[in-house]
Amino acid sequence: MFCTNCGNPVNEDKAFCINCGNKIGTKEPSKQTQTNAPAKLPKTVNKAAINGKSVVVAASLVIVLAGVFFYWKSMPAYAEAVPYKYDDVDIFSEGLAAVKFGDKWGFINKSGKEIVSFKYNFVYNFSGGMAMIEEYDGHDSAQGFIDKSGKEVVPLGTYHIIQNERMFSAGIAAVCISKCGFINKLGKEIVPLNYDMVGISSEGMAAVRFDGKWGFIRIK
Repeated sequence: MFCTNCGNPVNEDKAFCINCGNKIGTKEPSKQTQTNAPAKLPKTVNKAAINGKSVVVAASLVIVLAGVFFYWKSMPAYAEAVPYKYDDVDIFSEGLAAVKFGDKWGFINKSGKEIVSFKYNFVYNFSGGMAMIEEYDGHDSAQGFIDKSGKEVVPLGTYHIIQNERMFSAGIAAVCISKCGFINKLGKEIVPLNYDMVGISSEGMAAVRFDGKWGFIRIK
């Protein structure tokens, strides 16, 4: 018989191979290099740490936003924009307000800046970029129009103006001397002063009275 380890012939009555010392009937395990180094494990993500950081960031953001909100809520809902120095005021119209200082009227903007100086006995609100001005001497009144820069487009006393809240809303205003007609924003007469009375222009039409009767004219 042969040694199962080295392959040399051996006597059957021998317990061990005389060549390699292997026990008869067994095979010595092959000599292979073995290491006790632990197997490398795949890298794993520390989800708990990431989740913890996310919670901290979210909580910080909530705290910041809450602080901004409560700061905004604590701020006053108003702010003083124009000093208390006027004797009378009117509402803002087209960004300007009529205000009285002493015994004269002018206009200021929303920052309180004087746009039209205080030199008129009375002024009306802006409409269509124009405002009526008026001077009164106790007996007679003189009227005119200014633009938003304060320029007198229609000088005081040029016409008697038919005052209404929609003056120049359609780009024209009704005026009279002995008869009535309409002017545009340049002060030019676009409807001759031929009528006994004129009304408000609306939708391109204006009511007029002629020889005691009313009708309408179309204004281009």
